Amino acid sequence: MARRAEFVGDPKPFKIRGTRRLRWEDMASRPEGFVAIGDAVLALNPIYGQGMSVAAVEALAMRDAIAASDDVAGLAGRIQESFRTTLDFVFDSGLRSDAHYPATTVHGVEVPLPPKSRVLGAAATEDWKVAVAMRYVSHGFSAEPLQRPEIQARVRARMASKRPARPHDPAVIPKPFAGTPLPR
Repeated sequence: MARRAEFVGDPKPFKIRGTRRLRWEDMASRPEGFVAIGDAVLALNPIYGQGMSVAAVEALAMRDAIAASDDVAGLAGRIQESFRTTLDFVFDSGLRSDAHYPATTVHGVEVPLPPKSRVLGAAATEDWKVAVAMRYVSHGFSAEPLQRPEIQARVRARMASKRPARPHDPAVIPKPFAGTPLPR
């Protein structure tokens, strides 16, 4: 019996709605026993690869809120509120990154101010410890790793070098770093 060949058709573009933040924790009243999690509270631009990480951090926060509570009355609201800091951090980070593209449209929120300098990003391109700290920030959703004295010292050393930051254009692959890396 002959098999019929199956082919994949031409690529079809689709438009991603982008990052959406729904503030369930701000509802005046909510159904008891209902907690919104994952994309129901924060649907992210998939290019960042953070959706599953956010859901995992929410699950940990939910576990901690349940373990810390003897009273189930209002527990869903307390759980929902426990997500706020993480969700705001991730949403603002994504919005700040996406907003500098001319085709981006923003609805219902103000774009956070861009960083005052690009030193941190420049340091991360040259120093693996700074890069790892930034990765933890982008997937652990806390600035704590960047606040460690060792990381701050490495960033200050990068600032003191006065080397300019590389141009940031995601469409252009940067040339390899040709300078002297920071000490490890």
